Amino acid sequence: MKKSTVFTLLLLSSLWQTARACWYYPTGDDIRFCFFTDYRDYYGGYSMFNYTASYFSYDPPTDYRQSAEEDPNIALWLAYCNHKVSLKSIEEAVYGSALMEQYDNNPMVQYLYKMKDNEALEYLRFAKAVESYNEYYENPWERDEDIVSPKRKSRISIAIEKAKSAKNSAIKSRYYFLAIRMAFYNKDFDSVRKLYDEYFAVKESTTIIDYWSLYFRTAAEKDPALQSYYAALVFAKVSDKRFPVSNYFHNELPLDQILKHAKNKAADIYEMAGMRKTDYSLTLLEEIYKNNRSSEALGFLMVREMNKLEDWIYTPYYSYFSPSLVDNYDNPTASATPILLEKVADDRRYAAKLLQFVNSVNLNKVKDPDVFRVARAYLLFMVKDYNACLAQVNSLKKRSEGNERMAHQLTLIRALCLTANQAYGSAVIPQEVKPILMAEASVNVKFVFAIGRELEYLGNTTDAALIYSRLDGMDWKARDQRSPYYNDYYSYYFDYIDGVYSPLAIQKLITAVKSNKANDVFSKWLYEKVTDVNLLYDLLGTKYIRLNRLNDALAAFERMEPDSRTSGYLDDNPFYEIKYTSDFVHRKDSIQLTKADITKHLIKYISKGNNPREKDRDYYNFLAANCYLNMTQIGNTWYMRRYMWSSSELSSSLPDEADFHSCLYAKQYYLKAFKSAKTRKFRALCLRMASYCEHERVEYQYDSNAEDYSSGGYDYALSHNQYKEKLKKLYPAYYDDLYESGCVAYFRYFDARR
Repeated sequence: MKKSTVFTLLLLSSLWQTARACWYYPTGDDIRFCFFTDYRDYYGGYSMFNYTASYFSYDPPTDYRQSAEEDPNIALWLAYCNHKVSLKSIEEAVYGSALMEQYDNNPMVQYLYKMKDNEALEYLRFAKAVESYNEYYENPWERDEDIVSPKRKSRISIAIEKAKSAKNSAIKSRYYFLAIRMAFYNKDFDSVRKLYDEYFAVKESTTIIDYWSLYFRTAAEKDPALQSYYAALVFAKVSDKRFPVSNYFHNELPLDQILKHAKNKAADIYEMAGMRKTDYSLTLLEEIYKNNRSSEALGFLMVREMNKLEDWIYTPYYSYFSPSLVDNYDNPTASATPILLEKVADDRRYAAKLLQFVNSVNLNKVKDPDVFRVARAYLLFMVKDYNACLAQVNSLKKRSEGNERMAHQLTLIRALCLTANQAYGSAVIPQEVKPILMAEASVNVKFVFAIGRELEYLGNTTDAALIYSRLDGMDWKARDQRSPYYNDYYSYYFDYIDGVYSPLAIQKLITAVKSNKANDVFSKWLYEKVTDVNLLYDLLGTKYIRLNRLNDALAAFERMEPDSRTSGYLDDNPFYEIKYTSDFVHRKDSIQLTKADITKHLIKYISKGNNPREKDRDYYNFLAANCYLNMTQIGNTWYMRRYMWSSSELSSSLPDEADFHSCLYAKQYYLKAFKSAKTRKFRALCLRMASYCEHERVEYQYDSNAEDYSSGGYDYALSHNQYKEKLKKLYPAYYDDLYESGCVAYFRYFDARR
């Protein structure tokens, strides 16, 4: 058999789509829209609390310690050594795994020897000696707590004694910290609380050692409110403990219960609460600003709030997926487009409130004023105040010079705003946006898609399609959240224009592609993936077939240049052959199987069937019915209406959906053949074929309304088929032969037409 390569590939593609859908569905960060990224990466100390679909983005590096330049413990030792030694030597002496005797040549150790600081040297020796006790199990193979507990306990006692006898307060604090840490890993939480409360809690000055000790005191605390308060204090001061200590903050508690411990640390509590909050956090931002305007966390939480807002607004607005953290498995209706867009409207109103807060911020008082300046521009875009957005972006142009992070963020916002700020029906790709699209296409596909979507919403479906053609790794839905094929989403531009675009939109795209003569870099980039005009004409004709506008379909198919799609690609004949049925219709002509020829002959046969002077009206109506039957889900010429085929009868939004699964046109023409038939046997055959179509209709309707996939649509259709009953009533002598003998008997009834 001659099989077209293109349709073989399409069938394989269908199988791949089916297989893929069994295990993959776009969710989480794969669907999340996030353009406010430049400042998200600015706060490294809070990066594990970036807004993501996983709630946290904690991905600890192999060595999670801070650099020597940022490490507060190294800074403390540097001050202890009167800034006489290098950071590198401190890092080696303090964090190196070797024993102190091997560090005699280390500048820090030499300095301590020179200063005759035996107390500090002895501390370093002891700290390295007990390092192995700072875990729950000394022996990772045996996991025997009873063996290691006495050893650790004795070291705790030694540390306490050394702390009590130490003359230098800094060394004293370090010994107490070692004792607290070992007590924690020994699960002696009473000692953790006692040691901290008796020493660190009453100290006047605090260093990183105090907060390290407070971390273990936090873990040992029984009262949830007090534990949360301690956690907030540690979170604010110890960046490398932020993620683990966050587990000790009880978000389920009313903040008032935690704030009663706050004294002058209310901002720390509001900051900690904001890190794990996944809904509106404006109140927390206002309280942080009120209590500590210079808070670094305020800037981070502002960025986090922007990331939440763009997920809530732009994930559904552009892709029609639910926001990334929303789970609607138990409530599918919550994902319906009207409900999604209602929520988007609510979130835009919240964006307006957040904008009011940003406008009230004194930029001279906050730590990162540029975050608020850029956020203001983006919020103005979110609330669709495009002119004010552009004015804000323009006002920051000079400030952003030399600031790559700020400049890039403003560039994206301006590009979105310039595109959206156009009248419906006259929108184009702004000249300024063109190089941005090219630059972002390989690294920021959702931004590029958003530009396309804005154009599509403004009526420029042509440029939108061309932009979509440039995207890889992008999944999105149509407004009705259905597609013609297996999934309810799209990953490829052609599938999208196949499922969603009108014939007029396709014609405009064809005109643009054919008339494009531009040689500039952007035009070449834009049109590079859409060069197959034949495929577009094929799609245009297919869309008209779906609408049963046969003459328009023929005109489109005949515009195709000669290639494999116009030279006959299947042996199956839609007029004379029926899938899984022995041939029973004698051929009067032979046609080349192309879409154009099939359409031309279908028009011809319908015309003859409608002509009252045609003596073979029944014959031509029967052939037309066969063709319509074969252009359905169960036929051999499904490719006249679809570009992929699946054995599963899935719902789509295509205009011929009902007929494709229910054979309505086929049944109509079989009944026309029945009315114009001259013999009882041929009438019986026409009714048999009409009942075949009716069975498909009833079964599909039943299964479509069923709540599960284990429905009895087939059995239901057997007992609810009016044409089956009509055949049995009018032609009882032929009923068993046509139904029980199977299709092998059909040829006798067709031959009896005259």
